Amino acid sequence: MPTVDRKMFTVNEYMTRNPVMVDGDERASSVAELMVKQNLKRVVVKTEKGYTVASARLLVRDALITSDWADRKISSMVRHGFWVSPDVHTKVAAREMVNNFVGSLLVLEGSKLVGIITERDIVRSSIHLGIPVEAFMTKHVEMLGPDVTMREAAIAMAHFGYSNLPIHDGTEVKKILTIRDALRALVEGRLDVKVLGCDCGQKPITVTIDYNFSKVKDLIMEKSVDGVLVTKSEESKRVGDVVGIVTMWDMVRTYANSISAHVMLEVELPYLEDVKRELSKLPRVTSFTTVFGEYDVIVRADAESLDALTNLVMKRMGAIKGVKKSVTMIEAPPTV
Repeated sequence: MPTVDRKMFTVNEYMTRNPVMVDGDERASSVAELMVKQNLKRVVVKTEKGYTVASARLLVRDALITSDWADRKISSMVRHGFWVSPDVHTKVAAREMVNNFVGSLLVLEGSKLVGIITERDIVRSSIHLGIPVEAFMTKHVEMLGPDVTMREAAIAMAHFGYSNLPIHDGTEVKKILTIRDALRALVEGRLDVKVLGCDCGQKPITVTIDYNFSKVKDLIMEKSVDGVLVTKSEESKRVGDVVGIVTMWDMVRTYANSISAHVMLEVELPYLEDVKRELSKLPRVTSFTTVFGEYDVIVRADAESLDALTNLVMKRMGAIKGVKKSVTMIEAPPTV
């Protein structure tokens, strides 16, 4: 049986090398201008105590609540940074992000900074997962209407922690505003401009509930967007058709918590082809193969939780006519 090279999934293979770095004594406004000029979502900050990260959300939030934000040292605005070593598995890094509710991790080799790994890097590294989009999308979609200004949108994003905010014209979603758009408006003094009247945001990309994790990942990478809308029908952008949104954070969270398993099925041989046909219809089933021996079919499945996996095996597979017995083996998650 071929083996998988573990190095293929380490932080070292996917991290961003030579990230943009600023000195902790830099003024916040100068850092914001740099991020807008280079279209960055975050920069590394070097302080007397080490390294940390300044994000677009941090700068927007502080600018909205403090009048002197522009002249403050960037080091006074950031908290301590979270880090991983370059040889850990990206799934371990994803869990570290989720546990600390951060969108990036510094990558340190001893005390030396060798890179940074972000949400997009984690999603890019994630393996093929058959988890259906309705299981991990954000179902409550906050959308703002045609008269909203950049300031109002920025306040909503800062207050609720959004990085993506759909904007509609009363009928259809016209754009997805990102936190980088909010930072640009702040730097360029355009916070009082209406969102629909400015050159900002990403064109909304839509998927339907029959998509799974891997199909959404491929689309996000191909289109270079930060998220996609989930709608009732293909290509629809009507407000009433939107049932969810998938963001980078949703993807990282799902990858971090995902469970992969191999399920061995004993099948009554006259029903073997029927069982295989029914397996092909089940969400979360990524592959299956017929084998000789005590069991007849081995199924590979992915789930967002142990409860979801149990439901798949006991209620969905177990209900297929011809399935006599099942044994489930869960893949051991990486620990380093």
